[in-house]
Amino acid sequence: MNNLLALSFYCKIYKKKPNIRIFFNEKFIDEYDIESCNSNDEKVKPYLKLYQLNLPKWPTDNFIKLEIKNSDSNYNNGFMTKSTLIKFHTFLLIPTNNFENMLSILQHEKLHDPKMFNLLPYTYWTNEKNTTLTNILHLDIGGSGYFKCNLIRDMNMFKPVLPTENKNEYYHKSYGKDITANVSKKDPTLIILKKQ
Repeated sequence: MNNLLALSFYCKIYKKKPNIRIFFNEKFIDEYDIESCNSNDEKVKPYLKLYQLNLPKWPTDNFIKLEIKNSDSNYNNGFMTKSTLIKFHTFLLIPTNNFENMLSILQHEKLHDPKMFNLLPYTYWTNEKNTTLTNILHLDIGGSGYFKCNLIRDMNMFKPVLPTENKNEYYHKSYGKDITANVSKKDPTLIILKKQ
């Protein structure tokens, strides 16, 4: 089964663009600099990066990791008033064998239920000091570190795993009524996809 990974960020740049490296498990996918895009300007949507991933024979436990290099700030003598900040706009993993058709659906905002493929409620952030944040949907994040979403393979589909209260442990569950209810509470907004 092929999968489409869709990824975009809002970014408020102080002086330098942050760099992102994308991994599926330990396999390197891509590296690029995140462009500036103001989250307060509703007319401008961030650039949407799309990747076709052929993932036929992966183990049961998997992850997507996004390493961020961002040391751009005016930190001096324990004070910081300006820094480069990023915030997620889109983070989807969609199973599809028809890549061109799915591109058309994403471009015309006709994905029936993007929440079904949304990885944001399951993604956590760990900074250079090993501090972990969950529920990052509406957070502006500065500094270097990584975003990570754990996945399980179930019937040739990759499903995200909800973090437990202990941020170093994750449990496996399929999409059930309880998880659907939790996801809708954590992610009440509909993610609108647009190609710039």
